[in-house]
This record gives sequence, structure tokens and C-alpha cells, in this order.
Amino acid sequence: MTQFVVDGAQEKAYDRVYHLTFSPGGKHFIYVAEKGTKRFLVVDGVEGKRYDSISDITISPDGERFAYVAGQRVSRSETSQSETRTDIGNVPHAVTSVPIAEDAGGPSRKRVVIDHHEQPIYDAIHSVRFSPDGTRLAYAAMQGKTWFVVVDGEEGLPCDDVIRGSLSFDSKGRLTYAAKLWERDRWIVSVEGQEPLAYTGISRRSVVSSDDGRQVAYVVQQGRKQHVLVNGREGPEHDGIMEGSIVFSQDGKHVAYAAKKGDKCSIVVDDREGIAHDGIARGSLVFSPDQERVLYGAQRGDKWLVVVGRDEGPEYDGIVQGSVVFSRDGKRVAYVAAKGEKQLVVVNEEEGTEYDVVSKDSLIFSPDSEHFAYAAWDGQDWKVILDGNEQGQYDYINFIIFSPDSQRLAYSALKGRTKVTLVEDEYEEISLPGISGFDKHKTPNEKGERRIRRSAGKWCVVVDGVQGREYEMVVNGTFTPDSKHFIYWAKTGEKWAVVLDDTQSNSRYQLLHAASKGTTYPHDGPVTSVPESTFFVHGIGLYCLSYSGSEFVFDTPTESRAFAKHNDILCRLEIGMFRDEED
Repeated sequence: MTQFVVDGAQEKAYDRVYHLTFSPGGKHFIYVAEKGTKRFLVVDGVEGKRYDSISDITISPDGERFAYVAGQRVSRSETSQSETRTDIGNVPHAVTSVPIAEDAGGPSRKRVVIDHHEQPIYDAIHSVRFSPDGTRLAYAAMQGKTWFVVVDGEEGLPCDDVIRGSLSFDSKGRLTYAAKLWERDRWIVSVEGQEPLAYTGISRRSVVSSDDGRQVAYVVQQGRKQHVLVNGREGPEHDGIMEGSIVFSQDGKHVAYAAKKGDKCSIVVDDREGIAHDGIARGSLVFSPDQERVLYGAQRGDKWLVVVGRDEGPEYDGIVQGSVVFSRDGKRVAYVAAKGEKQLVVVNEEEGTEYDVVSKDSLIFSPDSEHFAYAAWDGQDWKVILDGNEQGQYDYINFIIFSPDSQRLAYSALKGRTKVTLVEDEYEEISLPGISGFDKHKTPNEKGERRIRRSAGKWCVVVDGVQGREYEMVVNGTFTPDSKHFIYWAKTGEKWAVVLDDTQSNSRYQLLHAASKGTTYPHDGPVTSVPESTFFVHGIGLYCLSYSGSEFVFDTPTESRAFAKHNDILCRLEIGMFRDEED
């Protein structure tokens, strides 16, 4: 039996509980509970009707209404079967529709439940959406082989398919969605209050939403030309739109994508075309923290460069994909570049030292944007480079983290030399000493690809350049909010300890297996007065989110997607629970 604890009060215990979500503002809480073979929604402690499945939980922007999709198993003779569609118009790389999921005993029919009120039952449902003011609700539904959009309980135009993810309300409350009609190569975009826009193809794979869900963009085809539509508004025509390139700024006010005209490519921001290049690095397009500039990798001849706004950086043999990071104030940008067989970090066009490998995931700016650190391998050892100065000699460097006041640095490191393999992009295996961990670096032009295979060893945490004790494993290190302490989980034998400033907790902890994900987490039991079974842990990350000066509270984020404002307390540890002696 498991249960949630909300604001210190224990909820009712069930066979399983999950998907804890708080409404905007934190006034209401919702989660799914299981009892036997049935699932039901619990809203502010009140149980809803029991169903075979619960999915697509949606809360209105004002936090006062909720909706979800409930599934009911029926015999195969009582329901029509769903077809998997492969018609994709003229847009290449489109994907098939998702078929109806089936539970044991037969297919599951679906219905939307709004504020505990059941709506009509259908063969399939997706894309449940509230309007910005929370007064309207829409979703796509299928009955037999016919799809339509249901708005405020009314079924709309019958069609062959409704494009998943395309349904949205704009800021004015107008509904927009994309659909495939019965006629061959006939696709439409429906904008409430206007005549539908007709196209010869719509790319299902291209559908992207802004973070607040109020903006939806996707690629449409008209003859041989392609456009990007944002909430039904058509952008300029292009010879092609790069697959997966559409991105929204974090505030949802701007949209950008990579487009092709003739033999040149450019970035288009809010319908304005940027500098023409020979190519755009796939997946490189990002907005700056102030949302006013875009950054991307571009190709000129056989060289690659980083462009910020309209400012072009120096040319290199390659730019490592996924390595670009901005400082929090948006004034500094860093990335990993390839120069021949070497890699180096570039910060605001200033080049760092060349290394054999730079860990692209290690690049990090301090919270005040004044300091910068990363991990690199020089052919013999892994090192941390802080503001251009090397420190440490290890077999691998894992997480790197700055303290909240930006004055301290910590990282985990692996000790113990072993013989492993570095695999180049020609797939020649070269035996090299002293390399551990797995990291993959690939430049946009496919040069400089490196794979490093992980080996065993002892782990330690290094804080301000001082190495701590060695353990079989260390995870989830963090500074306290006042930056005075560093605390992390460490594995000793078959159990886990919490380590504060290199001092272990008195208690040891087992691993809790979370049935929903099949993964394990360090979990207490002896420390708190609440039995283990009252907690169900979601997510891998464990963080010290509060510290009173004498007590630490470890929380783990819930599995909710959009509006979670609270966390499940995992354990409490007072400073007196730590000890100095070795095991």
C-alpha cells in the first residue's frame, strides 16, 4: 500500500498512487490511485469514478477545472477497430497515427471526464485542451473510422484524421487544428471563425507547441512549396523546412526554424529570414535567455561556425552538437569546436586550450554568469577547467556544479586507471589507458565522432579542489541554498549513505523500487517516523531543497508534467545524524 503526504497530512492508502499534480497557484491537488485492477482520479482527497485506465490529465489555466481521458475495456465484438494510417500527403518523413492501445481482455474505449462529469464514449481520444479562460474544452475523437474535433460537447467536421498535437486555443480563445480529409492529398487547417485553409500535405512529425501550450506550429505543403503555420497563420513559402527545426522562445512570443531556398539555408525568426549559409546544423537552433536572439550552427564550404543573432563566429572543422550553453544573463555563450583531431571550448569567440576530448555535457556557467567550468581529457587524464585553469587528474569527471553564490565549485570524479577503448568515426578500435565513462561527441559535418566506454573504479566528490572519500558510487550532489554545505548520496557496500561535507549520516538506506518506472532510488525509512510504504517516489533526481541550519529536507520531484508546485518529501536529516568515523 502507498499514499501521498500533502502539507504534512497523509492521504488515504491505495495499492498504488502516481501522477501527483498541483493546480496553478497550488490551491488544488490531483493524483491517480489504483485499487485492484481499477484506476481513478483523486481531487483534493475526493475519489472519482473507477475506470480501467486514466490518462491525459489536464488542468485549466485558472486551476479551477480538470479533465482527463478514462478508458473502459469492452469485448472485441462491441467496438470498432482502429486503423493505422500511412497516408502522409506530399510531406516527406511524416509518421503514422498512433493506434488504439489495448488492455488485457479487449480494446479500451475512451471518454473524457470533465469535473467528474462523463462525456460520450469513443474508440479513441487525444489532445484534450482547455481554452485560456478555462470556460471551453476541446479534444479529438474517433468513432469507427471517422475522426472529428469535439468542442464544448459538439462534434465538428468529419474527417479521416486529426493531426495529433495540432489542436490548440490561441490567446483570443479561437480553436485551431489540422486534419486529413477523405479525398486524396486533401488536408485542411481549421481556424475558428474562418474558412478552412486547404493544403496538399501536413507533416505530422513537425508539430511543436510553446511551453504554455498556447502556440502550435507545424509544416504544411502547397504544391512544391512549404510553409510554417503558427496557430493557423501562414508564414512565407520556402523550398523546404528542415525537419525538427521549429522552436519557440521560452515565453512563446517568438518562433524560429531552418528553411531552404535554392541551394542556400537560413534561419527564419518571426517570418524574417536571416543570413544565407550552405547548411544549418541539425538541432542547433536555440533562443538566448532574454528571448531576443537565436543561436545556431551554420556551414560555409567545408567549415562550421556559430551564429548569434546576426553575428558570425570563427570557422572550425566542426561544432559539437548539443554543446552550446548561454550564461544566465545571456551575455556569454560557450560551445565545443573541433580543430583537426582536437577539441576546444570557445567562450564569446575566445578559444580555450585544445584537448583530445571535451565533455559537451559538462559546460556550465555560474549563477552570476561570472565563472565558467567544464571537463576535458588530455590524452592521459580527465581534468576540470575553471575559468581557464586546470585542476585534478582523474579517470573521469561526472557532474559539475556551482554553489548558489557562485563562489564554490564541486564535481564527482572517478579514480583508478583501466584500459578501455576510444572508437573513432572510422570505427577503428584503439586501446588507450586512463579513459573511463561514456561520452559521444559528433560534429554537424560528421567529423570528430568519439565514443568512450565506461569502466569500473572508485568515485569521490571534489569540493573547492579538495578531494573527499572514495565510494562505489556517488549521485545527486548539491549545495545548500546558503552555499555553506555540500551534500550527496554515496553507495557503501549494498547500502546508501547521505554525506554532508565528507561526513556520513549515521543511518544507511535501502533502495526503493518504483513500480511505475522499474527504476531504483535511495530511500529512507529508519530516519522518519513515517513507514516506507507511505512514500512512492517518482523521478530519479534527489535534491536538498531546504535547509534550516540544523535540518536538511530531501525532496524528489513528482511525475507531473505541467503545474507541479510541491514535492514529495523523501527524508529529513538533522546535522546530529552525521558521523566522522569510517565504516
